[in-house]
Amino acid sequence: MIRQRAATDLKQAWWSLGLRGTAALVSGLILVLWLSRDTDLLFGVFGAYMLADGLIELWLAAGQGRRRERWWQTAISGGLGVLFGLSNMLGRGLSPGDRVYMISARMAAGSVSGIMTIRALQLDRLTERLLLAGGSGGICLAVLLMVMRFEIRVAPLVRLIGGFTLLLGLLLWLAALRLRGLGGSTLAAAPR
Repeated sequence: MIRQRAATDLKQAWWSLGLRGTAALVSGLILVLWLSRDTDLLFGVFGAYMLADGLIELWLAAGQGRRRERWWQTAISGGLGVLFGLSNMLGRGLSPGDRVYMISARMAAGSVSGIMTIRALQLDRLTERLLLAGGSGGICLAVLLMVMRFEIRVAPLVRLIGGFTLLLGLLLWLAALRLRGLGGSTLAAAPR
């Protein structure tokens, strides 16, 4: 019953996935296509994405709290998004390595939180796989960024983050459209 209510809530909040997907697509396009060598500006763009994503998650957590649902996971992920997003946007005194670590930590926390939530909801296979692909990719990229640190130049690193962000935006939009279009049929059949 709780899983079905949570899945129904997600279906009704399909627009939040679409909004997060739009923020990811715009940020990803800027990061991939912008030819600027100003790393502060490029990290600021990704910081703006993390801030927007974090604010959406905090708003969703507030709604979960009002409905007396488990909200703390979403709130922690959203809080990290806001904190690290602002730090990347305003962090002119931070080294690029510190900024990469903040991006990695946010990706890892958001991805783990998202995967835990998705697995508990029992959505249909395609919607679940779209969202799990984004979460799994986020964890892989976070680990890769932490391991690589700055073994490569900043520009390719920013393009890598931008490419992932574009892919994540696409996956979020596809999941949002699927949740919106399929209505209650996005729920997996309950095991008997």
